[in-house]
Amino acid sequence: MKCLIMILSPFLIWGQIAEEDLSRRALEILDTSTLNSIDPTSLWQVFNLSKAEIFALEQYKDAFGHITHESELFMIDGLDSTTAEYLLALFPINRMVNESKSQFIHKISLRNSQINSRQSLLFNSNEINGAIHLFRENQHINYSGYLTHRFGNCALTFGDFSLHAGQGLLLGRRGFPSSTTSEYFEKGLKGRTGSITEGIQQGIGFEKKLSNGLFCISVDSSNRYSATVFKVYETTQLGASTSMNNFSLFFHHARGPVRMYGELGNREQKIGANFFINDVLFETNIYNDGGIWTESYLSWQNPIGRWNLIHSKGRMKLNLNNQNFQLFINEHRNETHSTWRSKLRIPHRKCLYEFHLHGKTHGFGIRKERTFSNVAISATAAFIDYEGHPIWLSIPAARGFIGAKGVYSNFAGIVGRIHWQGITASVQLNFENPSASSTQMSYYKSL
Repeated sequence: MKCLIMILSPFLIWGQIAEEDLSRRALEILDTSTLNSIDPTSLWQVFNLSKAEIFALEQYKDAFGHITHESELFMIDGLDSTTAEYLLALFPINRMVNESKSQFIHKISLRNSQINSRQSLLFNSNEINGAIHLFRENQHINYSGYLTHRFGNCALTFGDFSLHAGQGLLLGRRGFPSSTTSEYFEKGLKGRTGSITEGIQQGIGFEKKLSNGLFCISVDSSNRYSATVFKVYETTQLGASTSMNNFSLFFHHARGPVRMYGELGNREQKIGANFFINDVLFETNIYNDGGIWTESYLSWQNPIGRWNLIHSKGRMKLNLNNQNFQLFINEHRNETHSTWRSKLRIPHRKCLYEFHLHGKTHGFGIRKERTFSNVAISATAAFIDYEGHPIWLSIPAARGFIGAKGVYSNFAGIVGRIHWQGITASVQLNFENPSASSTQMSYYKSL
């Protein structure tokens, strides 16, 4: 049991339970469960997570498999950072087991008469884990991967990896933006591969856990040396990073419902703070990256639903969520004017209705899911009248592919997905532009 839960999560969101108030049943679940094994019913009935949060977590695990890194929780759309910290304070990601786990993944897509494929081998044991990817795109064959060997309090990584420290300014890799915070939580050396190469190095990295701290050093294929070290003093973290001729100092401090953090480098600086009062989370950040700008968050949750308001670089973003609807409003701005992109999602009678408006671009989609025995089928019909402003359409996609489609022309079509055991296939049919139609397929096999 982790006695520092209130330090790790100083501002639990409305409805969650502090560890000292947990029932005997909850304590038994904590002793035997992990983030990857806990069932949705227990999260709802015992630990008081909302159904929306549980759905977001289960939907993410269904799309991407088991959670392997703590940082993944902070990238799940629909799961805010306070809930992520609450879960991490209660549950380990996995419990140590003697057996190893490996998985083979094959993905293929067909678009514009071109076939792109990718084969992946993922392996994990107590001491060694890694991934090997071989992919073919536009008649070119490439590969990537990493291998991490853990021994004692040390880890040695070869291949592709990312190094994280402070607020991610000098050393880091940004994931999907959060609707509640810009605080950077990831730290240390992570074996990484993916289509997005930002923040990924190729070379050798070494990590050593210190007493209440961490030290990392790496060198990549361009002979760039990077290093970071930090130390935790009760509720305060202090550290420093360097990469090539750049350096930064960073800090993090928590006191009651208030958290303060920042990173001060020779090229970029960031200072921020957030605090939690009466079910409302306030956050403000100041950046300097050649110009000073601010970013502010306002988030609250009540019996009606969850609400998020973001103001960043003069642009507004609003999210409203409850059991009856979801509303997303985003401001897009260029040098001459600004436009508003909005999306309204309404569940009704086992269907999900989605309405879009961006400038003069407008349209709607209808999504429905059915399960027959062990075969799951999902389909979306959408009609978008494009008038110069893009929108993002939620679509059912094969596992391992992004479940969203950017619409930059007229779209009238159907997107369908079928899943059976380890095989998932999806097809996009655009009757307005047949050449833009595509097919995706993935196959997952645990070895």
